[in-house]
Amino acid sequence: MPQHWPLRPLVIAGRVNDHAKAAVRRILHDEWRHFLQNALRDFLLLVLKIFASVLRAALQRFLFLVNLPLQVGLGFFVELVSLGGELLLQGINFVVLGFQLVALGLEFLAQRIQVALAFVAAEDRLFNIDSANFHSAGIGAQCG
Repeated sequence: MPQHWPLRPLVIAGRVNDHAKAAVRRILHDEWRHFLQNALRDFLLLVLKIFASVLRAALQRFLFLVNLPLQVGLGFFVELVSLGGELLLQGINFVVLGFQLVALGLEFLAQRIQVALAFVAAEDRLFNIDSANFHSAGIGAQCG
C-alpha cells in the first residue's frame, strides 16, 4: 500500500515514491558517457594522496629523530644553567650564613661586655668592690 497518493491522478501518472529512483536512472542514462571520463585522473590523484600521507608520516618521524639530539643537547644546556644558578645561590647562602655567624659573635661579645660592666661600673654597681666590707655587719656597711 503506497504512503502518498498524488493529488490529481490525471496530472501525475504514478506514485510519489518512484520519483527519486526515476531521477537517478534518468541522470545515469543521460550522463553515462561522462561517468568514467575522469576515472584515471581521479585514481592517480587518490594514489598521490595516499603516497603523500605515507611520505608525510615518514618525514615527520625522520625530522623527530633529527631533532631529538638537539632537544637532548638543549635540555642538557638548560639543566647546566639551572644547576649553575643553584650553585650561585648556594654560595650566596654560604656568605649570608657567615655574616649571621659574625653577627652572633658580636652579640655574644656585647653580652660579655655588659656582664663585665656590671662589675666595674660606678658607685651604684651590683658588686661595690672598692668599698666592700666583709664584716658580719652586712654587705655594703662602711668601716669608720
